[in-house]
Amino acid sequence: MGHMAQVAQNWWCDRANTIRGVLGNTGIKISTGGGTDLPTSLQSQFFSCANLQIIALHDYNLDPSYVASHIDAAKPKALASGKRLLYEEFGALGSNKQNQIQTVTNTLISTGVPWMYWEVTKPGKGSDDYEIWTDEPSWSTLRAQSLATRTHVGELGWPEIDGDS
Repeated sequence: MGHMAQVAQNWWCDRANTIRGVLGNTGIKISTGGGTDLPTSLQSQFFSCANLQIIALHDYNLDPSYVASHIDAAKPKALASGKRLLYEEFGALGSNKQNQIQTVTNTLISTGVPWMYWEVTKPGKGSDDYEIWTDEPSWSTLRAQSLATRTHVGELGWPEIDGDS
């Protein structure tokens, strides 16, 4: 449902309410699933829906000031409403892929928002496309940044995963 202008206003919350009705009070968190970019990923209705616990962020604009400005505006809302932010989809391409990954993940680490890369694939096809193949140079950057992220604790923690619960 990335192109949100075509979706009913309460679609996400209605979907989350239906899923919660099926799951019950299992402790399983429900996510928005993200939008096509940061503005559609951070709609105000997400912060008021009781059955949405994770606000998923998607965007392929890796300009650090763009990413930081959206996250800086969203973090107080997320914390105040008891939501978690997860930058779950971004990617880089072209000959500057490694540098783009390094720059945007440094920004994400500094904001304390957890992140995941769009797609990591087994060795075999290395390319300049959005995917990262484990035998291309960008893999070492992504791996190092993932390890660096683990040493930074943000306000939007995941105690179920971190073992802090």
